[in-house]
Amino acid sequence: MSVIYIKTEEITDIEKLKQVILSDNKKCLYRGQHDSSWGLVPNIYRKERIDLITKYLTRVEHRSKFEENKTITRAILRNTEIGLIVDFLKHSHYISLRLPSGAMRVYEKYVYEGARPNNWPSDEDLDILSIMQHYSFPTRLLDWSHNILVAIFFAAKYHVINKGIVGNFSFWEFDQVNFISVKRHVNQEHRKILRNKVRIRDEYTDFIEALNCFYLFKSDSEINKNLGAQKGCFTYIKNQKLTYFDNNQDYRIPHDNYIVRLILESEKLKDFKNDSEELIYNESKKLKLVLKKYIINNELAIKVMNLLGKLGYNQSALFPSYDGVLEQIELDVSIKFYNQR
Repeated sequence: MSVIYIKTEEITDIEKLKQVILSDNKKCLYRGQHDSSWGLVPNIYRKERIDLITKYLTRVEHRSKFEENKTITRAILRNTEIGLIVDFLKHSHYISLRLPSGAMRVYEKYVYEGARPNNWPSDEDLDILSIMQHYSFPTRLLDWSHNILVAIFFAAKYHVINKGIVGNFSFWEFDQVNFISVKRHVNQEHRKILRNKVRIRDEYTDFIEALNCFYLFKSDSEINKNLGAQKGCFTYIKNQKLTYFDNNQDYRIPHDNYIVRLILESEKLKDFKNDSEELIYNESKKLKLVLKKYIINNELAIKVMNLLGKLGYNQSALFPSYDGVLEQIELDVSIKFYNQR
């Protein structure tokens, strides 16, 4: 899908990057990616890592169908994810690992009651998924950070460790305050519409439904120390009926595509017929400002990592564990070698 509705800015010198960092107004979320050509795709959906899905499909007919046409329906994906949650909770509980409050109630819901909710994932599933996500398990959650420096670190470090890699890196800026404000005002008006029995046309109700499928989530960092260190949170698309996408086909929807689709559909709302439709349209126009992409020249990678190191942003700080320390040693070697070039 075209990125024409997403503002893009290129950064070719370190001073320009410093200006962007200092202009951070603390109301946005940030996500770093080492390949600037990538969209905002949760890891369970990524085509280049197709095995992340197929190896967890336990039914032969599902695996065969997926390998044949490389698509997966929302029902199969949902049931696969639920099965993974059940196994994660079972094994974690067995060895007495700390789990979020209510986790075993989730286990009982899926194992003993056979629940398969259409409105997936439910709120009580999210803390469990967030733990799985931060231990490299594929989920539909997309990582973000409240800290712009964390995002830039994750974007740049790959280019230092893997010297000579071709291509630029990038980070995305998501104006969560603006997005939440749009949702709040649109939903307030929708409640007013329902209460007063005001008639609005289908394209407006479709837009409201689709807007409310996109969520932000902040998890419990007391259990997940990595999440706390990285000032992390997530976005996800609620697995329910989506007006703008075929509900029976491939359900791997990149988050930037989803935002762009909302913007495209909002253009259809400008022919409003009453005050309620006008308010919805005016709010929808603000979505053009919620997402921005910064593309950074890969030659700046070592300068970026040196700057972040002086500011205390490194692998061991963002992954406070023995694993993080050992990975930082590897990164230190790469940085020292790179600085001698």
